[in-house]
Amino acid sequence: RGYVVQGWDELRLTGKDTWYHLQEQRIGPDQVFICQCPYGRQRACVHARFLIAHPDTALATPPAVGSVVLFQRETHQEPHVSQFSVGTGGTRGIKHHVFVTYHGLDGGEGQWNCSRNAGDPCVHVMAAYVSPASDNMDVGPEGQSPDAADGLATIDSTMSPRCPPQLPPSVSHLPIAIPRWALLPGEAPPHATSLPPAFPPHTIPLMPSASCGYHTPRKFYDPLMSSKSISCTVFMLTCAQTHELEVQACPACPPQARHHIGPDAQDHGLFNFNNRILISHDLLDEYTSAYTLSETPFTAWTQGVSRHYTTYRSPHPFMSDDTFRRVWFAFVSLQDYSCPGDCPLWGPFPADTIWDGVTLAFNQKHLLPSLTPPTLSPPETISRTEMRHVSQQQCIPDKHVCSALRHFIDLRGHMQASPATAHLSSSGVRMRGLERMHLEEELAPSVAFIELALVELSPALKTLFHAGFGVNRLEVSTGSELDYPDFIDMSAEESVLQVVNWRAQNDLLRFVTTPNETTCTLLVSVPCVYSLVENYAMLDDPYPLAVIDVIKWLLGRAHQTLACLLEGGSSLSDVAWGNLDADWQETGCFYTQPPIRILPSYPRLPHDTRPEPPEERGGQCSKYYSTYKTQGLTGGIMCCWCTHSICYGFHCIPHEEGRNDVFSAILTRWPVAPKLVVYDFAYALGPYCLTCEPEFFADTLFAIDDFHARGHTKCSPASFLSTYAGLDPRLAKINTSAAECGNSGLHWLRKSVSYMSQSHAIVYTHVFISIWNRLKRQRLAISASME
Repeated sequence: RGYVVQGWDELRLTGKDTWYHLQEQRIGPDQVFICQCPYGRQRACVHARFLIAHPDTALATPPAVGSVVLFQRETHQEPHVSQFSVGTGGTRGIKHHVFVTYHGLDGGEGQWNCSRNAGDPCVHVMAAYVSPASDNMDVGPEGQSPDAADGLATIDSTMSPRCPPQLPPSVSHLPIAIPRWALLPGEAPPHATSLPPAFPPHTIPLMPSASCGYHTPRKFYDPLMSSKSISCTVFMLTCAQTHELEVQACPACPPQARHHIGPDAQDHGLFNFNNRILISHDLLDEYTSAYTLSETPFTAWTQGVSRHYTTYRSPHPFMSDDTFRRVWFAFVSLQDYSCPGDCPLWGPFPADTIWDGVTLAFNQKHLLPSLTPPTLSPPETISRTEMRHVSQQQCIPDKHVCSALRHFIDLRGHMQASPATAHLSSSGVRMRGLERMHLEEELAPSVAFIELALVELSPALKTLFHAGFGVNRLEVSTGSELDYPDFIDMSAEESVLQVVNWRAQNDLLRFVTTPNETTCTLLVSVPCVYSLVENYAMLDDPYPLAVIDVIKWLLGRAHQTLACLLEGGSSLSDVAWGNLDADWQETGCFYTQPPIRILPSYPRLPHDTRPEPPEERGGQCSKYYSTYKTQGLTGGIMCCWCTHSICYGFHCIPHEEGRNDVFSAILTRWPVAPKLVVYDFAYALGPYCLTCEPEFFADTLFAIDDFHARGHTKCSPASFLSTYAGLDPRLAKINTSAAECGNSGLHWLRKSVSYMSQSHAIVYTHVFISIWNRLKRQRLAISASME
């Protein structure tokens, strides 16, 4: 059983205004008492001794695991004070219970504080806010909530549609200019940015913009009311000094709250946090500059400033890292770092996009129900019941033939890769010969099986295979008419549409209709076919009938597969999202372009829409599952980059990264699908997109960049961008490492974000990406001016 007990001063024998949890449990013949008060950690405290002496005393009902209990309510004065005991869902023991205190009226708009997590409202505050206990603040006859006597249900974030509580805004409320080093060429600041005086006046007077941040709407300065001066601390770059601040008592707030109307202080280059703490804009911008240049956690930075204060003999020490964190987030909320997020060269919708998930994650205990990634379909979504999975999409549909063909290619490659025998002794030559004879004996039955299967698909395909790899070619180690990649792509596990998309089908059709040197150059969109044709280019007949027939067969397989995917499917309609005004700071979804479509649901695709399994998938490529592990954090963020390393937006991933993150972001925001999508897991993204929306993604090439190619042991060459770039110079000039440049900067934020709440993590990431884009656009403007 668990109890909430009041603190006790054993020296003065008086009660204290603190509360602790006590747990009573019988283990065998022993009665164990664990109390979290200072004395209970060393010996049996007064609370445990009381329970031992009075075992039958009726105390408050212990809180259930994962419950919220309102155990005290003070209403004799305003603001009212309510005390909650909040347990973490699914855990047992008092160690996982915290206290949440609420100061304010019953509407819930007052101030919430958590005993464990200071600063921004955490999951415990959210649990207390949405719980039934906060809906009925009336205290029972024994000083407890009536709900506590009946037992409370486990916390469910969907119990109430209330919005999460927010900390009171700062006294300063006017827009603040961003640093000059972040301005774009030709961009005028939104308001005057004249340099403030080196030191503010001793008394900072009230101005018409003065207001109280604790009341909504704000109460502004009234010249007819009396004013007074209070002491405040002004934090500058090298020291902190005491100044006088002219204030007025807020007529809208309760007198006991002692809230005041204070000056905005923007004209003095100061940010008024709470009328007691004022900090210069320069100092706050210094942290913004620091954390966008290198990894700079709040704790390390505040310690560095504290040392500066000591060096310059500041009259006051610097504030704590927790206080500075709250001040900085309130400060950047008044700055507008937004800029035209699209690339000046690509425009709003780049044709070549690079997507990458970044492990920039916060703890799942801070996850709020307001987080809304594009992967979630709203209630008004349309249902795409006509979309279904099409099996056997590979070039060669029989998986046994594909497996035998890949095994044959591996062994044949081993034979050709054998080193020369000139340097070997006679016995070594005999051993090498025996090895080759053994491999030839092993390959002979496979050749017969493969040729028999290929002739059923296409006699021309069997003809080319026999000419290059037949039994009569087993003893030939070089000079084969075919390259291995030709048949590797045809025997791959990927869909034939990964090898031949809709645009490539048109190129193949033009070639087989009129085979000549001009149409042959179009085959660079299908590297395996281009390599096949190139092998015969130097012969008397550069375009033999067998080669043309194989291309026709491959074209037919691609056309048939795409037709099956399109069968019965209707075109997408541009349906505007119903919640266009959603705040990105709450949803965690920020893209430069608003959504133009609603994300459909796909009830007939259960295997394609369910979450990714955490384990490997047999013989398929398992890099995804060996890279990302759950560690109690969210899934990070998904970013979209152009080839000039400008980020087009991001969204937070509640759990594991999946292919739906890229699919949903493109489908809901791009009017036409990009021509190229570079993604680490393109081998899984391509079939997923073509299964859900084949018409929309028919022209898109899904490829893996060079940086992420390592580890994809089961993917064919058709999945790698380097395969296409080797033939098409238009793809070779694409900077596929553009995303990694941005991700290397985002990695500086990982440590800081891992300890943040959801809203802080979103704002922290957004400010970094906005500044990154601004600096990239500055460099592009400089490069353009030099041309």
